[in-house]
Amino acid sequence: MISIVIPVYNKEDFIEETIKSVLTQTYKNFELILVNDGSVDNSLKLIKKNKDSRIRIINIKNSGVSTARNIGIKEAKYNYISFLDADDWWGNTFLEEIIKGIKRCPDYKVFATGRCRVFKDKIDLYQNDYLPEKGKFGIVDYIKVISENLPPINSSNVVICKDELLKRGLFNPNQKQHEDHDLWLRICKSNNIFFVNKNLSYY
Repeated sequence: MISIVIPVYNKEDFIEETIKSVLTQTYKNFELILVNDGSVDNSLKLIKKNKDSRIRIINIKNSGVSTARNIGIKEAKYNYISFLDADDWWGNTFLEEIIKGIKRCPDYKVFATGRCRVFKDKIDLYQNDYLPEKGKFGIVDYIKVISENLPPINSSNVVICKDELLKRGLFNPNQKQHEDHDLWLRICKSNNIFFVNKNLSYY
């Protein structure tokens, strides 16, 4: 089972679509933790419209995305934690593909899928020579990838074991930019990524 952590701060234009992409997953055994980071728009009202029993809402004063994610991690019931930003979304088999990876390589701590950036007039698919063949899965060395290109994971395409997150110190609340990549570096110095190269995460 997987705990999904979504930090929410003033995302009323996107949050409904983001939540929908979680609730329509083909894999159903998850909890969804929405950490409302002191939103002052209609985000909380829109979140509360969802009556699914798998949803938990945590309200905090505005403290920043790292603190919101860290609270979600600590509150998570399950040992596999997935992150999703409140203006991103998943293809409906994202969790299913991750679970397949966990079953294939249960000793691994980090799992991820292909991802893309969505613009008004195009979709930009993340590509890298060190990734598995499109549609396939394989093992990816994070350090090797970033030596030549953008990181293979972001805060909406990755699932990480909770014990590994706690061991590496979680997100740094004092870092205002690239706080996610700072954590990925700390984790991936000692862990390769089980990577499913299917386009299932949309930024």
